[in-house]
Amino acid sequence: MSMSKLQQKLYKKEKEAKEKARANAGKQLQTPEGKAKAAKDQQAYKCGICMQTFMCTTKPAQLQQHCENKHPKADIAKCFPELPGLLAG
Repeated sequence: MSMSKLQQKLYKKEKEAKEKARANAGKQLQTPEGKAKAAKDQQAYKCGICMQTFMCTTKPAQLQQHCENKHPKADIAKCFPELPGLLAG
């Protein structure tokens, strides 16, 4: 019994799909709410003037530097309302 090339490809794809499903069976997928929270956390800081986003791991000194370099005439609190509290704490 010989299989044609097309049948062999289909058989191989089916077998790989089953193996992949078996390997991913224990893993949980993220919910839409979890994805939204993760996206929000990634863009934790947003400049109020130019709307540039910064990751949650950005240090307050870097945010202050952004204000001084990009918006020298504006108040730091106008760029990042939460920044004065971060610098004080």
